[in-house]
Amino acid sequence: MTRQINSCIKIPIILLLLYFSNIIYSYRTIKLYEDLSNGPLYPVDAISFQDSSILTIRLASNCSHIGNSSPLNVFPIRSLYPNGTLIPANVIYLFADINFCPINRISILALPDDFLFISYLRQEQVNQVRIMGMISQLDGTIIDSGIELSDSIGFDITSTTSYPSQIKINNDVEDGELLFTITYDNLNINWRRFEWDNKGNRLINMTQGIFGPGIPSSESYQIDSFQTFDTLDGGFGLAYSISLPSRSAQQSTFSHSIVYITFLHKSAPAWTSPTIIYEISGAIVTIKSCASSIDTSLAGNTCFIIITPQSPQQLQYSWRIIKFLSVGSILSYQNILNSEIRFEKNRNVVLIYTDVLPLNYDGFCMIGIRQDNFITNLQGSLYNITGDQVVKVDDWGIPLISLTSRVKYNAFNNDTIWAVIPGEDNSGTFWYILSNDLYRGNIGYENKQILNTIPSINATIPTDIKTITIMYREPIVLSTGFISIYQRSYNNNDPTNYTDFLRQKFSASSQYVNYVNGTSNTEVVVQILSSTFSRFNSNYYITIEDDFVRNQDFNEPLKGIESGIWMIKTNLPENQQFTDNKDVLLRLDAYGTLRFQNMSSSEQDNFFDNLLLSFSQSVPVPLERLYTSKRYQYDGSSGNDDLPILIKIQLKASRNKENMNTEQILNDMDTLVKNKYVTQLINFGNSTDLLDSNYGVKEIGKKRKYGREKLFIKQTNYHLF
Repeated sequence: MTRQINSCIKIPIILLLLYFSNIIYSYRTIKLYEDLSNGPLYPVDAISFQDSSILTIRLASNCSHIGNSSPLNVFPIRSLYPNGTLIPANVIYLFADINFCPINRISILALPDDFLFISYLRQEQVNQVRIMGMISQLDGTIIDSGIELSDSIGFDITSTTSYPSQIKINNDVEDGELLFTITYDNLNINWRRFEWDNKGNRLINMTQGIFGPGIPSSESYQIDSFQTFDTLDGGFGLAYSISLPSRSAQQSTFSHSIVYITFLHKSAPAWTSPTIIYEISGAIVTIKSCASSIDTSLAGNTCFIIITPQSPQQLQYSWRIIKFLSVGSILSYQNILNSEIRFEKNRNVVLIYTDVLPLNYDGFCMIGIRQDNFITNLQGSLYNITGDQVVKVDDWGIPLISLTSRVKYNAFNNDTIWAVIPGEDNSGTFWYILSNDLYRGNIGYENKQILNTIPSINATIPTDIKTITIMYREPIVLSTGFISIYQRSYNNNDPTNYTDFLRQKFSASSQYVNYVNGTSNTEVVVQILSSTFSRFNSNYYITIEDDFVRNQDFNEPLKGIESGIWMIKTNLPENQQFTDNKDVLLRLDAYGTLRFQNMSSSEQDNFFDNLLLSFSQSVPVPLERLYTSKRYQYDGSSGNDDLPILIKIQLKASRNKENMNTEQILNDMDTLVKNKYVTQLINFGNSTDLLDSNYGVKEIGKKRKYGREKLFIKQTNYHLF
């Protein structure tokens, strides 16, 4: 697997400050100007790609007409890369006008591998629509525009309301999944789940169903709110609140509200049985947000709810935090006031909370409206949970944002908060991206559960390192997530333009991963293949998937380590020995031999070319140091003259001491083939995937006993190996 990151044309004139620089705890602003040839443009939606730290913004013009059914065939997007590069693009498609007027109904979400998911309405007949999905590249190229998310539903196109629905994408697993949920009648929740195919760049294997809230049919109820969230095991959680007639005879006019939680685990065909996590009489509960964790030092899940009393004597709503396990057990309840008083110079200002933003590393951000002399501005406050106390820490560091404009905000995995807002004059000629790093110090692995590692971040290691170790703060149990090691190759020495090559990948349940003896299950050791860190003076990084390990006490999955954090580098060679050219043999397995025999002559030529390219990228070694005459012969060792096929490759020597010698290349190729299911070789399809992993790679003339052999030639080439 390779990951290519390319820099593009920069637009420095609009860049006031570098957006994602390494300045700690700093506020930054980018002002972006737009060409008015297509009219004024305003930011209406924004999403962040967590792995690559790309921020993508959708722009649109103000709706100036209602009832005009002419379709609009384009909307612009802008993608901002960590190096400050801004990439403009247009998504060109005949969207029905109801997607833009009277309100914007198009949403964008982040798919794995930096693909864009766009949801929109397709008008099927008068007042009849279907919610659709589209996959697009960031350059606007549409991959698939026909993904049906909902049934065909009746819809008043002049209305500013819509059916309650949500789309959630779980990018924390190898391939990723998308979940669409909707309620048509406020009695049940319809859902569809798709898997992300990262080879075909499409959504596949759709499963669907109708989830009933588990209320007896004799009860009168309605679903008031629901929230879906991705879980660390690669699945999804669903929290929903329902209201029923009050169970109190003295309060027959008041509602009784219950909050349930259920989970759709990865690859599971159905949701788990719902569990009650909160209930209250005389109030309506609205679920604002749920997350698998709001603090990497804690295990379990968290929901934020708003409790609105139905009593005329009690008008103020309140917030509550519910911390719970995946089995439904409650860990804690904590209250948050619905407002705070800001003691500012010459005055006090009340901030009424209207939203919450869970943070990845530590705590959460309460966002609200300032009650400031009829001026409506948005502001945020940071909170941590310390023991049983909810403690305010600081302001969110973003300047006051006027609510007269559209505002989009979120946070990256490193808890950098960002906001996208229109320009002050609301002319549609320019807009802003604001951001702030929340932490003053080094947050290490961006995971409080990990105490340390061997090697540490930014360590220099020998190429023959045999193991790596991860140390956790508390006892853990091995789970099913993967640990992967990538080599990062910078193109033209540009730190923003690089390619990542997968070197090895092990599941926590594999034979290569074990506990360290005598550490009470707090340390994990991972074996390293001899081919993994084979390049001298090269850059590597290690990623750990969520659910690689679980908390021992609660069996809850824990977060891992994101890409680009655990960086390491190999040392320069010492006493490097020069070796001559080597001729080596590889063998196709039985299936590979049959596949090869059924290939045409041109297909066999392509097979040899792909084989060399595969080894060039996976060792890695320059392609010019690998050669094959594209001849082959049958081994005959199986007792059958037709099986299996032997292939010869020549490894060419180098006199550069920083290059691998041919003995090292041979050893790495042998290791890669023998372990092809945990190395990059498995990704090359009809070449290295067909090699015999039991045979490996053998040097000709060295410890090889030839059995009965029969020479075959390719086309008209009459030379032996």
